[in-house]
Amino acid sequence: MKPIPEIVTEIADRYGINPSEMTGRERSRDVYVARSHAIFFCFQHGHKPADIREYFRRDRTSMHASLGAHLVHFRNGWTQGTAL
Repeated sequence: MKPIPEIVTEIADRYGINPSEMTGRERSRDVYVARSHAIFFCFQHGHKPADIREYFRRDRTSMHASLGAHLVHFRNGWTQGTAL
Protein backbone atom coordinates (compact mmCIF):
# COMPACT_ATOMS: atom_id res chain seq x y z
CA MET A 1 0.00 0.00 0.00
CA LYS A 2 1.44 3.35 -1.07
CA PRO A 3 1.52 5.88 1.82
CA ILE A 4 -0.95 8.78 1.63
CA PRO A 5 1.78 11.48 1.67
CA GLU A 6 3.46 9.81 -1.30
CA ILE A 7 0.17 9.76 -3.25
CA VAL A 8 -0.44 13.43 -2.41
CA THR A 9 3.07 14.41 -3.52
CA GLU A 10 2.74 12.58 -6.84
CA ILE A 11 -0.64 14.13 -7.62
CA ALA A 12 0.53 17.61 -6.55
CA ASP A 13 3.56 17.30 -8.85
CA ARG A 14 1.32 16.34 -11.77
CA TYR A 15 -0.86 19.40 -11.19
CA GLY A 16 2.02 21.74 -10.41
CA ILE A 17 0.80 22.66 -6.95
CA ASN A 18 2.25 22.44 -3.46
CA PRO A 19 1.20 19.28 -1.57
CA SER A 20 0.26 21.39 1.46
CA GLU A 21 -2.43 23.11 -0.64
CA MET A 22 -4.23 19.79 -0.96
CA THR A 23 -4.75 19.48 2.78
CA GLY A 24 -5.67 23.14 3.24
CA ARG A 25 -8.91 25.00 2.60
CA GLU A 26 -8.01 26.16 -0.91
CA ARG A 27 -11.00 25.82 -3.25
CA SER A 28 -9.57 26.80 -6.63
CA ARG A 29 -10.39 24.40 -9.44
CA ASP A 30 -6.81 23.13 -9.80
CA VAL A 31 -6.49 22.33 -6.12
CA TYR A 32 -10.00 20.87 -5.87
CA VAL A 33 -9.47 18.54 -8.84
CA ALA A 34 -6.03 17.46 -7.61
CA ARG A 35 -7.41 16.84 -4.11
CA SER A 36 -10.32 14.78 -5.45
CA HIS A 37 -7.93 12.64 -7.49
CA ALA A 38 -5.64 12.14 -4.51
CA ILE A 39 -8.57 11.10 -2.31
CA PHE A 40 -9.75 8.68 -5.00
CA PHE A 41 -6.28 7.14 -5.36
CA CYS A 42 -5.98 6.79 -1.59
CA PHE A 43 -9.18 4.71 -1.66
CA GLN A 44 -7.82 2.69 -4.59
CA HIS A 45 -4.63 1.96 -2.67
CA GLY A 46 -6.64 0.53 0.22
CA HIS A 47 -6.50 3.30 2.81
CA LYS A 48 -9.33 3.47 5.32
CA PRO A 49 -11.83 6.32 4.88
CA ALA A 50 -11.13 7.55 8.43
CA ASP A 51 -7.39 7.79 7.69
CA ILE A 52 -8.03 9.68 4.46
CA ARG A 53 -10.45 12.09 6.17
CA GLU A 54 -7.92 12.74 8.91
CA TYR A 55 -5.04 13.37 6.50
CA PHE A 56 -7.01 15.72 4.26
CA ARG A 57 -8.90 17.28 7.20
CA ARG A 58 -12.26 16.68 5.55
CA ASP A 59 -15.62 15.45 6.79
CA ARG A 60 -17.63 12.59 5.27
CA THR A 61 -19.62 14.89 3.02
CA SER A 62 -16.47 16.38 1.51
CA MET A 63 -15.06 12.92 0.94
CA HIS A 64 -18.18 11.84 -0.96
CA ALA A 65 -18.09 15.05 -3.00
CA SER A 66 -14.44 14.46 -3.89
CA LEU A 67 -15.11 10.92 -5.03
CA GLY A 68 -18.11 12.08 -7.06
CA ALA A 69 -16.08 14.89 -8.60
CA HIS A 70 -13.35 12.47 -9.58
CA LEU A 71 -15.86 10.31 -11.43
CA VAL A 72 -17.31 13.33 -13.25
CA HIS A 73 -13.85 14.59 -14.20
CA PHE A 74 -12.85 11.14 -15.40
CA ARG A 75 -15.98 10.73 -17.52
CA ASN A 76 -15.51 14.18 -19.08
CA GLY A 77 -11.84 13.61 -19.87
CA TRP A 78 -10.54 16.18 -17.37
CA THR A 79 -7.91 13.87 -15.97
CA GLN A 80 -4.22 14.57 -15.84
CA GLY A 81 -2.69 11.17 -15.36
CA THR A 82 -5.24 8.82 -13.90
CA ALA A 83 -2.90 6.08 -12.72
CA LEU A 84 -0.23 6.03 -10.08
